[in-house]
Amino acid sequence: MDTQHYQLRISGLTEDSGKIKATTLTGVVEALRKVAETTVLLLATGTGSSKGAKPKWLKEVTDFVITDLSSCSTILGLEAPKLKYAAHDQFAQDKMFGRQTNLEDTSLDLVAASIKETQMESPVGEYFDTSVMEAIKEFSKVAGTTAVYQLTPEGCAHGEFLLDSKEFSVISEKQQNIPNPHTTIISGTLDEIKYGNGYFCLLMDEKTLINGRLNLDLEGVETLRHLWGKPATARGKIFFKASGQARFIEAEKIWAKEKGDDIFKKMPSAPKTISETLFELERSQDKAFDIQKLVGTWPGDESIEELLAELD
Repeated sequence: MDTQHYQLRISGLTEDSGKIKATTLTGVVEALRKVAETTVLLLATGTGSSKGAKPKWLKEVTDFVITDLSSCSTILGLEAPKLKYAAHDQFAQDKMFGRQTNLEDTSLDLVAASIKETQMESPVGEYFDTSVMEAIKEFSKVAGTTAVYQLTPEGCAHGEFLLDSKEFSVISEKQQNIPNPHTTIISGTLDEIKYGNGYFCLLMDEKTLINGRLNLDLEGVETLRHLWGKPATARGKIFFKASGQARFIEAEKIWAKEKGDDIFKKMPSAPKTISETLFELERSQDKAFDIQKLVGTWPGDESIEELLAELD
């Protein structure tokens, strides 16, 4: 098995150096595994949440090994399989993900990428969605607000992260800024992902695609085999990246493209948040307000009768 080695340093614990409670240790490992699972799933399918049984490849790619626990400090040795070994088929289909994925990476490299992107000032949201952010926040529940987590790969230029208490409030704020999903209709060419659970890809044009999942049982998905590679239209709930770009559609129905469906070939945009709407309203009111128009119009010289006449 082709693997990559890491060290996870856990500092700021209440125990003496080199000691860690069993509940804290299992909590940290489970939080790391959960972030790995949601991030890998996000990059492989378009969403960090799953339905039904988890595929075998997902379990294999996130099944990292604890190789040692240093006696003089709380440092966990970790070993994780590379994508090319544990999830080659899923990550070799670059068009399905809209990005070039390095098959030499591991699930822990993707964890590092997701955590570091949440720490950016204005992230696009390529490596995280709400599911991934919820998983990252699990670290804050494990060992209190004083704990610091630092992942360092061995002999590798990337794959590291530093996570402490101040990051969790920032993550929560950015999570709230992810546009809410809404139901819409989109049309394109239906392409197939080679594994189950109803995942598909809708090609809007040569450069634009969106991943999706059909909200049906596997038997229902099989009935749509005749649509693969053909023009099709889907109705469902669109989910967005932090940047407002459409990421994923949870489809409730897919049908062969019909006359007039071309109007749905445009990728939907994210609805404005309440804060954005209020900001635009304030700006429009500011632009409409011209103080020069009020010069000479303030009451003062008019009589009471004249003012009452204006109100009538």
